[in-house]
Amino acid sequence: MAGGPTRRSTRATRAPDRLGQQAEPSAVNQTIGTSIAQPTAASEGADTMSGNSQAATETTATSLATTVTSVAAPNNPQRRPRDHQVDAEAAARSAPRFRRDSSGTIVNGGKKGPRLSHINDMKPLAVGAPHVWSNSRAALCATLPYYNAYQSAIYSKSGVCYGFLLAHDNSSRLYIDNEIVITRAAGHQELDKKGHLTQASGQSMDARDVAAIRNNCEAGLPVILIAGNDCLKMPSKMLHAYNVLDHFQVTDCWAEKNGEHICIKFRFEKLRLNERSWWAPAGTPQPTEPDYSVTVPEDRCMYCGKLSKTIFQKWICLNEHCNKFWVYPSNGQVPSDATLRYSEAFLRGCSRTDLHEYDGHPIPTNQVLSKTINVQSSVAGHYRVTCYEIHPGNFIYHFQVNRPLVRSPNGPDELFAALQAADIGLERHTMSGRTDKMKQFTNHFSVNYGMPYKYIVATRSKPFLGAPDPILTALQRLRWAGKYIGQSAATEFNECLAVGYFRDGQMNYHDDGEKELGPTVATMALGAPSSMHIRMKERYFRGYKTGNVSGVHFDPDVEILPGSAHENKRRELAASTMSAEEKNQEMQGLVSSKKPIHGDILRMAFNHGDIIIMHGAEVQKYFEHKVVNEGDLRFALTCRHVNWDQVEPQFHHLANFDVSRFPAYDGCTDGYADADATAQAAALNTPPPSDGEATQLSTPEVAAPTTDTDNDIPME
Repeated sequence: MAGGPTRRSTRATRAPDRLGQQAEPSAVNQTIGTSIAQPTAASEGADTMSGNSQAATETTATSLATTVTSVAAPNNPQRRPRDHQVDAEAAARSAPRFRRDSSGTIVNGGKKGPRLSHINDMKPLAVGAPHVWSNSRAALCATLPYYNAYQSAIYSKSGVCYGFLLAHDNSSRLYIDNEIVITRAAGHQELDKKGHLTQASGQSMDARDVAAIRNNCEAGLPVILIAGNDCLKMPSKMLHAYNVLDHFQVTDCWAEKNGEHICIKFRFEKLRLNERSWWAPAGTPQPTEPDYSVTVPEDRCMYCGKLSKTIFQKWICLNEHCNKFWVYPSNGQVPSDATLRYSEAFLRGCSRTDLHEYDGHPIPTNQVLSKTINVQSSVAGHYRVTCYEIHPGNFIYHFQVNRPLVRSPNGPDELFAALQAADIGLERHTMSGRTDKMKQFTNHFSVNYGMPYKYIVATRSKPFLGAPDPILTALQRLRWAGKYIGQSAATEFNECLAVGYFRDGQMNYHDDGEKELGPTVATMALGAPSSMHIRMKERYFRGYKTGNVSGVHFDPDVEILPGSAHENKRRELAASTMSAEEKNQEMQGLVSSKKPIHGDILRMAFNHGDIIIMHGAEVQKYFEHKVVNEGDLRFALTCRHVNWDQVEPQFHHLANFDVSRFPAYDGCTDGYADADATAQAAALNTPPPSDGEATQLSTPEVAAPTTDTDNDIPME
């Protein structure tokens, strides 16, 4: 109960194994019931999507049921009964009164009409109970990472919708049953003189929240729906003010007319259609297997040429920019609200080709911290792929795995177990560039296979022929991901570095910009979760070297990147005709007055089985990254392309690979592509001929890269 004068208590519990949870079961209590999950003092009021409530984000990132939030349960022994009564009484006083007019429509009933809570009380009881609920919107928003909208019905961030609140809405053609929800975009409504809640202005497909839900629809990203007890269309009684329903897929987004205004509608379909919904009325039988053969017919408008689904019983053009929008083509008449009905195929037909394709994708919790980054999403096999364009033509791709793929044969679970059971040659190596007296071991274990790769340690590279199965399996999966994002056959991965981290083991900010490497680097994570941080290199971010202000000078040779410090002023200086001394004085004045924070532009949750790819010639030039381990044991399998002309020919044989042992991977749970695809992959996998015998290369020692340890102060 948010707002109560007494001290809050916090306890996180987890629902039964469901919805693709990937966190460790021991991380939270298994109890379900009238438990309390109030926000702690550290997280209350914080932006849970920005990483300020890390514990809540970690336990709820993969499932709405990870944190079972029963906020303001009246049987909490630590809360005085009066607190609950005060909230209930306040809610009753503020609740609007409603009545039904002669047509059966619920309208504002004035002082004598029944309150909205009374209408909810008249509904049948539900067959179950919500796993997550709250009697306070403030507590709901402060606790849950997927809904932090104190006033809006839609919570979106970085172009992705996370949560959608179903509250009081009396618009036409709203529909909610045990599995399907059809509702409108939020806002643009007001009460008219008769007390009817009507649409007051038009909605747009380009509005921020609408665009976010469209992104979810196009990329297959789930949305968590929350029902308020003032949602009149819910089929059963809602016992709490806010009740989390389940994960839903956005199957359709379209425009229609509501009176004189354009109204944007969404169709949500519950992910697990083979499970009975908890909000189904008592006595509802278990659902039958979804019929994936039912499809909704489409037709093309003869005026605008756009396709529209037959959403209603009669086809109508749903392109809001068409001259014949919302007009029957047969007679030119506008549909009547009294007779317009959804088609049975649109209501009952499953809009997904296969249920398991959307089983268990984690809710995206990555943080985009720069306005210069463009974000797009897609689905590839059993991966959700989010593309971040951090610089024109330079990308970072995050492949998020789903639950069936994690548990599939040769999947992440088996790879993680195999890496622990097999001796793949992991060792702690000494840092390069050190004298014998000052030699220092790395805090991680590593081994390299394939073409020789020089990084911060002096190590030997082992041949792919005879490499352990986990190495070759990871190589093929990363090669598939590389092809998906457009990596050319000429730069196909021919090297794999396996690194093992224990708790607190990590690599600080660095780049993979060695001259012998291609433009693409791909990493698969196995085991404990981690976070990947991306930031602009200090030279390009500041445009000068740190130190005393008097030593700051304007460097015309440093490219000025979008999002860098003092970007506009530096561009003005670059274009001006001032002398070098005058430009240096201008820069010194800027630095003495404001020192911007050299922070991350992107942070990604790197979970078990995920793949991250950095792609582009300038990613390593302008940016650097680090990975922070957040558990006891984690493996990172990283593949690169080492340019053949940068390695002596007698060592090319190290990259030879027997494709017959591990055919090309296809991104799905069954593992590998068909014979034709395998043969094609084999043809692309022929390295240049090698000279000499199969020997191991002792990689020459190279200087260890320097790590930026400058701690910036916030901008004043």
